[in-house]
Amino acid sequence: GYSRMRDVSVMINHYNSVFASLAVLISLVPAVYSKVNASREHVIIWVVPHTHDDTGWLKTVDEYYVEEVHWILETVTQALLENPERRFTYVEMAYFYRWWNEIDDDMKSKVLHIIQNGQLQLNLAGWCMNDEADTHYAGVINQMTEGALFAMQQLKNRSTVGWHIDPFGHTSVTASLWADIGFNAFSISRINFHDLNQRKSDQKLEFVWRGSKSLGRSRDMWTHILDSHYCSPPECAYDDKLFLQDDPSLPSYKPNILDQAQGFVDMARERNEWYRHNNILIPFGCDFAHQNAEKSFVQMDELMAYVNSKSDDFDVTVRYGTLDDYARAINSLNLTWDVYEGDFLPYVSTSRAYWTGFYTSRPQLKGYVRSSSAFLQVAETLFSLGSQVFHLSERTLFDKIDLLRKAVGVSQHHDAITGTERSYVVTDYIQMMNGGRTAAGAVITDILPKFIGGEKAPPHLSLSVGDLLAKAKPGDKIAAVVYNSLGWSRQSYVSISVSRHDLSVVDSHGKLVPSDILTIPSGHESGFDTTLYFLAQLPPLGYRVYYIEVGHKHVTQTTKAVKWRVGGPAMNNFRGLENAFYKVNFSSSTGRMTSVFNKQTNKTLVIDQNLAQYVSATHGQASGAYIFRPARDNHTVIFRPRNSRITSQKLKFYEEFSEQPVVIMTANANSGLFSMSAGMVQGKEVFMAAV
Repeated sequence: GYSRMRDVSVMINHYNSVFASLAVLISLVPAVYSKVNASREHVIIWVVPHTHDDTGWLKTVDEYYVEEVHWILETVTQALLENPERRFTYVEMAYFYRWWNEIDDDMKSKVLHIIQNGQLQLNLAGWCMNDEADTHYAGVINQMTEGALFAMQQLKNRSTVGWHIDPFGHTSVTASLWADIGFNAFSISRINFHDLNQRKSDQKLEFVWRGSKSLGRSRDMWTHILDSHYCSPPECAYDDKLFLQDDPSLPSYKPNILDQAQGFVDMARERNEWYRHNNILIPFGCDFAHQNAEKSFVQMDELMAYVNSKSDDFDVTVRYGTLDDYARAINSLNLTWDVYEGDFLPYVSTSRAYWTGFYTSRPQLKGYVRSSSAFLQVAETLFSLGSQVFHLSERTLFDKIDLLRKAVGVSQHHDAITGTERSYVVTDYIQMMNGGRTAAGAVITDILPKFIGGEKAPPHLSLSVGDLLAKAKPGDKIAAVVYNSLGWSRQSYVSISVSRHDLSVVDSHGKLVPSDILTIPSGHESGFDTTLYFLAQLPPLGYRVYYIEVGHKHVTQTTKAVKWRVGGPAMNNFRGLENAFYKVNFSSSTGRMTSVFNKQTNKTLVIDQNLAQYVSATHGQASGAYIFRPARDNHTVIFRPRNSRITSQKLKFYEEFSEQPVVIMTANANSGLFSMSAGMVQGKEVFMAAV
C-alpha cells in the first residue's frame, strides 16, 4: 500500500483563515522519524462528542428523523447551552434542515450562538455523508453544495473540516474535492486492516493526502485516520450502556469512577502510542447517539473532572473538542508529514471480508440515481441560462429544482446508492427522486419553450413524447426537442418508446433523418416493446428540434424481432445479426453467441459465452450487499436454453454511428452475469454490460 508514498516530507504552515486550505511546503530532505512518545509523556485527550446519522438505512429518512434524530438535536442543544465547555459535532444537513424549520426564532437564536462560539461544529456539512466508490463527482458536488448553501445562508457558518467515518473505503478524488472546497483537515476511518495495523506500528496514521498528481500541491489535504472506530470506546461509552457511579452511600452499587478513570486513561495512552505527538482524538458517540444528551454529557463531565483533578498522577489532560480543535493543536506542533498519493479501496475489514459487494448491489437504484442526476443537470443549466435571458420567477422555479437536488443529494449517502439499505428504504429513495423529477420537469417544460418560440409565444412542451404520438392522427407533426446539457458538441442516438409504426423523422429544415423502429420481446408473456431510434446532432449547451411525422409517405422502415425457440427447427434458419460493420453468429442448439465477424478487417472473433452466477462461501463471512466473497468453486452455469423466462439477452447494433458501442449485451437472470472469452478485433473492443 506504500508503493505510491513519496519519499518527501511536508510542513504544515500556520493554520490559515477558514476560507483557505492548509498550505504545504515541500522539503527536499527525506523525513526520518523516531517515535516521540515516551511511556509517561503528558497526553492531551480530545474527547469529540458526535453522532453519525445515516440518511436512510434500516429506516427511511423520515422514520429516522421522527424517531431518533429530532431528539438528538433537541437534547444536545440543551446540553450545550447548559455548559459552555461542552462541544458537539454534527454532519448531515438533510436532518438539521428539517429541525431548523421546526424550531422557533428564540431557539434559532440560541443555536446560532452555540455555532458561533464553537460549541456546535458543522463538520463536513453536506446534505449527507456520501459514498466514495459508487458516486459520480457531480452527485458529490451537488450534495455538498446543497448542505453548504443551507449552512451558510441559515446557520451563518462555513465548514472548515470534514470527516468520512463510515463510507466503505476512500478515494483520492474526495481528498482533491475537499481541498478544492477549502477544508483545512479531513478524517477517515475504514481502510484495509493490514494497512491500518502497519500505519499504527509506523506512527503514520496522519499524513498529507495528495488528491491529484496533475494538480499537485493545490490538492493536498492533511488527513487523520481514526485508529479504531468512530464509536465511543467501551471505557467511556456513556452514550450507550455504560454508567458512572461515584456515590459511596449506595450499598448495592459500588463506586466505579476510579476504575473507569484508570481504564479510560490506559486506553487513551495506548492509542496515543500510534501517533507522533502527545495528542489523541477519542470519538464520543456512534450511530444516532446522544438521544438523551444530558445523560451522556453529565457522566462524561464527571469522568473528565475526576481525571483532570488527578492530572499529575495520570499524566493526562482531558478536554472536549472537535476535529477543528484537534487539527489546530497538531498544526501548532510544526511537524513534517509524508505525502500519500493513492486510494484506500477496496476496504478490507478482515482477511475474509473484502467490501466489494456494494459496488453492484441494487443496480436499478444506482442507475436511477445517475439518470436523476443527469435530469437535474438539464434542469439546472436551463434555469441558469433562462434566468439570464428571460424575466423569470426565480424563487419559484428554484424551489422546484431544489426538490430534485435534495432527493439526488440524499441518495449519495453511503447506505443509499451503495444498495446496502432495506428494500422499503430503496422505494422511499425512488419516490423522493420521482417527486423531484416531476417538479424539475415542470421547470424544463416552462423554460425550454421560451427558447424555441420566444417568451411571447412559447409552444406547449411535454416530457411524454410517446403519449403525444399515441394520440396523434395521420398528418400530425410532433416536435421532439433534444437538449444537450454538456459543454461540448455531441451526437447521440435518441430512443423514444412508441406504440405505432407509421412514423418518420425530419430535422428543422424538413430533411429526412435516418431512423428505425424496432420491436423486441418485452420479457412478458407474448409482449413486445416498440422503440423509435434516430441520431441527433447537438450543439454545446443547446438543443435541436426534430419533427416526428405521423402517417408520412416516408415511413421509417420497421424491424420486428422474432422469437426463436432455441433448439427448435426454426433456429436452424437463423443466420445471425449483422449491420454494415459486424455479423454476430449464434449456436442453433443453445442460442448463445459463438463469434463476431468484422467485415472491415475480414477477421472473426470466436466467443465462448455462458451465463453464470457466483456461489457464496458457506464458511465464515458470506457474500451479501456489502461483501463479495465467492466460494472457491465460485460459479454455477445457469443458462437454460429451453426456458427463456430464466435468461435473456439483447443486442443492439448502430448502423451509422460507429463511435457508439458496437455490441451492447445485457442479461436478465437470478444473480446472473456474463462469462465470456473474447479478444480484440483490430483494436476495437467488444463492449459488454452485465446486470
